[in-house]
Amino acid sequence: MTAAGCDMLVVDSLSEFKKICVEPTALTLGKFDGFHIEHCRLVDKTVELATQNNLKSVVITFIDMPSSLSKTTKYLMTKEEKRMFLKDRGVDILIECHFTDELMHLSPEDFVKSILTDSLHMKYICIGENFTFGYKGIGDIELLTELSKKYNYGVHIEPTYILKGNVLSSTSIRENLKSGNMKSVREMLGHDYSLFGRVARGNRLGHKIGIPTLNLYPATYKALPPFGVYATRVHIGNNIYDAVTNIGIRPTVENMGDVNIGAVSVESNILDESFDRELYGTDIKVDVIEMIRPEEKFDSLEELKEAIANDIIRAKEILAE
Repeated sequence: MTAAGCDMLVVDSLSEFKKICVEPTALTLGKFDGFHIEHCRLVDKTVELATQNNLKSVVITFIDMPSSLSKTTKYLMTKEEKRMFLKDRGVDILIECHFTDELMHLSPEDFVKSILTDSLHMKYICIGENFTFGYKGIGDIELLTELSKKYNYGVHIEPTYILKGNVLSSTSIRENLKSGNMKSVREMLGHDYSLFGRVARGNRLGHKIGIPTLNLYPATYKALPPFGVYATRVHIGNNIYDAVTNIGIRPTVENMGDVNIGAVSVESNILDESFDRELYGTDIKVDVIEMIRPEEKFDSLEELKEAIANDIIRAKEILAE
């Protein structure tokens, strides 16, 4: 068991949950590879029902689930990003549950009784219209509602969210992210696409040319937009700063002795000229707003510096809108 801040507990198994919580709960569950609008509504409704009925709000994210995702598919949210996201939405307990063989083979009713009601003390469940459960997914919302009478819990069914005639999906979000269409990604998520990480030490080239940056090295399994320069907003503690950010491999500095050459980096220049802080080791979040240009290789540092100056002008225009 670990604590994600003072307001949300994170547990890594159902058995661990049983040790720490005997209170009745309102819950939602799913794979949740990234939280789009419909997922967010499920989480918010779970928190609302828990608050109204003096329950604990619980979100269960299943990992190692059978999936159409290939081993090379990148994830829209890392585990750390999910934790931060759910904590900010007021969730009491997050269960990061392995989808075990035993769990996979439970009948729908056994899943409801032994997992949801006996182990998780469920009094409300919030699910989408296409929710399935139990062995081979043969349980549906009709059966879940029928079993609610027997096991004494309420069911909230969130209608399928249709955006511009299409059902939301992680696949469609990935496709738009891959093409750099951040506006569409934001519309589907209902929030900005973010990159979270700890500020690391680079080769300090930004300081040398008068444009210092905060550098992150994202997880290898994190889905990224195309390499390029973006208008962004950087969250540092409770403060939010406008920024211009390069996502990529920095081809211009490949022969300048950088120990991290070849690694994908996220380098953000804070646009507030009064900002002058060393933040190595600090966790920050970068909201990716809009692409300014693809990443380029320049013949000199002077050309790079001139391009960044133009990027800053464009970033300020975008963020002002």
